[in-house]
Amino acid sequence: MRIRKKVICADGYRMSIQASSGHYCTPKVDIDQDANIKYSTVELLVYSYDELLEGYIDSYGDDRDRIGAYVPVNVVVKVLKKHGGAIQGEIPPFDLNEEE
Repeated sequence: MRIRKKVICADGYRMSIQASSGHYCTPKVDIDQDANIKYSTVELLVYSYDELLEGYIDSYGDDRDRIGAYVPVNVVVKVLKKHGGAIQGEIPPFDLNEEE
């Protein structure tokens, strides 16, 4: 299981975008098992509210509850664009052909 570095967007918005055999993502596979893998859903940990993630994040009460399981990558891309794009951190490879 690989843990990627937290993503920081141009406007300061932060989130962790994770995908591996040990995360809530599709497919549940590690990159080192298949170098051509692309994820259609990912696991997120967010540090502040964004309405685009409404319904995907369990709660905004504390860090433990700010996790989103199986969040479609198309939604994540919209959040990234809204906040000016990622300027730091790591993003797993996305399969943008999947429908929301």
